[in-house]
Amino acid sequence: MAGFGDVLRGLGSVLNPQVAQQLGEEQRQERGAESQLQKQLGMLMLTKQIEQQSPEYQAKVEALKNEKGFREEASAAGSDLVKLTAAAAKYGKPEIAAGLLKQQ
Repeated sequence: MAGFGDVLRGLGSVLNPQVAQQLGEEQRQERGAESQLQKQLGMLMLTKQIEQQSPEYQAKVEALKNEKGFREEASAAGSDLVKLTAAAAKYGKPEIAAGLLKQQ
């Protein structure tokens, strides 16, 4: 909703061409700023899509999934070394599996 000041400026633009020119310039600047913001948002979304499709990103996601899976199974296993060793082997943690085997 237009404020009272905007209404007065609009009426003033009818009487004074300079006010009309100033209002037009302000509107162009606002549209330009909105356009620039839309371009930046589009670039950000494109960058995010490219990043998500990269092999490095996929490897990080897979590593996080493996870490989460291992922690969940390790937590469920408690002090059962056999289950801990199996979880370590399953989620790509050979150093932990080897250490647990040595303890057995």
